[in-house]
Amino acid sequence: MKRCLVVIFLGILAGCVTYKPEPISPAQTDAAFRSRTVDDSGLRDFVSKNSTNLAAHWPPKEFDLEALTLVAFYYHPDLQLARARVAESAAGEITAGERPNPSVSFSPQYAVNSDTGTSPWLFGFSWDIPIETAGKRGHRLEQAKQLTLAARIALGETAWKVRGDLRSNLVEYYAADLDAQYLRTETNLRSNLLERLERQLQAGETSRLEVNVARSESISSSIAQTKAETRFADARFQVAASIGLPMAAFEKMRIHWRYDEPTNPNTISPASIQSASVLNRLDVRRSLAEYAASEAALQSEIAKQYPDVHISPGYEFDQGEHKFGIGASATLPILNHNLGPIAEAEAKRKESEIRFLAVQSGAIQDMERTSAAYRRAYMQWTNDSTLIAAQSRNLKSAQATVQAGEADQSVVWTAQLQRLEARRGQLESLRVLQQSLGALENAVQRPISESTDIRFLASPDIATERDKR
Repeated sequence: MKRCLVVIFLGILAGCVTYKPEPISPAQTDAAFRSRTVDDSGLRDFVSKNSTNLAAHWPPKEFDLEALTLVAFYYHPDLQLARARVAESAAGEITAGERPNPSVSFSPQYAVNSDTGTSPWLFGFSWDIPIETAGKRGHRLEQAKQLTLAARIALGETAWKVRGDLRSNLVEYYAADLDAQYLRTETNLRSNLLERLERQLQAGETSRLEVNVARSESISSSIAQTKAETRFADARFQVAASIGLPMAAFEKMRIHWRYDEPTNPNTISPASIQSASVLNRLDVRRSLAEYAASEAALQSEIAKQYPDVHISPGYEFDQGEHKFGIGASATLPILNHNLGPIAEAEAKRKESEIRFLAVQSGAIQDMERTSAAYRRAYMQWTNDSTLIAAQSRNLKSAQATVQAGEADQSVVWTAQLQRLEARRGQLESLRVLQQSLGALENAVQRPISESTDIRFLASPDIATERDKR
């Protein structure tokens, strides 16, 4: 008996999980963040698993949107948190699938007035083996699986948000850079015009009012240039934050994502866009998984109406007599039939249904709004492009006039300023257009403009090797 007890005790200990402390050191986490680079071996492995285009030559000489997206998917803290939530939900499946443990009891007794020659000891062992009925474990496990699925889909939602924020910040990055370049050119041209007018004022060929107006325009241009350069500096920090890299590492990267010819909205099928917004959007799929989880929770509460059965085999040594027995017990559902929890589960299922319908209708409205905004932005960009062509013709005409000796260089500078103003207007419309396109992509959660080979966008269930460790 002693040996059996020792074996049982050792077997129980062998199945126990030991505690492993993992303290957090702010100094170490700070050093780890500052040491992040695009040459990280874990990032290289992550890229090789999730992009056939970039796996062969990593890191690339120039980082486009696809390459930056992979860096963000690896380093961004929001995605790391979403992966941790997936792991937490997956652990919940283990909890839901566990069966209740049996229990054992030992009750020794001693008879002080036992008969001579009869053992005064009485002791017994009894077991309690619970048996779940009505498929309770299956309902729990189904609910946990649906919640894990919802967490995986939420991981995909987070990935799309990270990509959307990165794309938006990248648009602002390039818009601010180009605007600063245009304004530097404008500042130089206005400085040349001011110097020419000042010489003409000294020669009595112009009025002081014209000189003052030119000086004011030159100062305004210089101020606008400084603001644009400040916006560009801020945009650089925003892009670095979007990919989860310290500024020191980001400054070593060469970013290359030019504004290609925008996608004509007439080439985008409204039916495919609407289908994608209804069927492909991750929040719609997540809401559907959450509704399925509420269905399983309701089934679990209904199953709890039926009591579990407890089988109790036992052995008793009674003053030299060996007695074996078996018993059974169950809770009698007399005073309540679990109606309260069932009603709560039904209400939560109804809430999940309404939430799903709200998310789906919101997705459709979001698609319609962003699609209309993109069409308007494309029309504005087209009009500004027409104005650019007209200003370019005016510049050529001014240059021809100067070459013919019919005007001085100031005519060309003025035409160049007019074209620069038109270019800045086109740049702003292009910025709005690209942001509108990004919003439309986020509405359908599918790339429209850029070709992509990132498998993570289609399958959100990806964890890095660092997360697995």
